[in-house]
Amino acid sequence: MRLGILGSRRIDDIEQVTSNLESILRVLDSDNVHITALGGDSKGSERICRDYFAATPFDFVLFKPYSFVDRDVEHDPKYFFYRNKQIVDNSDYVIVFLDHEEGGVSKSFVYLKYNTDTPYTVFGIDGGVLENRG
Repeated sequence: MRLGILGSRRIDDIEQVTSNLESILRVLDSDNVHITALGGDSKGSERICRDYFAATPFDFVLFKPYSFVDRDVEHDPKYFFYRNKQIVDNSDYVIVFLDHEEGGVSKSFVYLKYNTDTPYTVFGIDGGVLENRG
């Protein structure tokens, strides 16, 4: 199972993010399938998840938002949306840590919700479940 992670930079409570992540992993891991996490490395919830997976037997595949084709290409914020879209398109299940004030994650969530059938769980800034599909 490929578990995608999209995360807000403003959600940075380690205990909250870890607790939310573990609640999903308990359900997915109970199916006795190998879990590979797909995520980024932005500060906040993405980095917390990346560090969490580094200490577990689960695999983690890092998706970067930068162009590696030409290192001289100036960085553009749209690369983060493209990176998030790649995570969503390659995932069997997606966890979203959503801060409604942040544009990038919310745009990626709109793509996930309306353009895919991928199941997901969305956690808000206070740690509660905002939305769930599947």
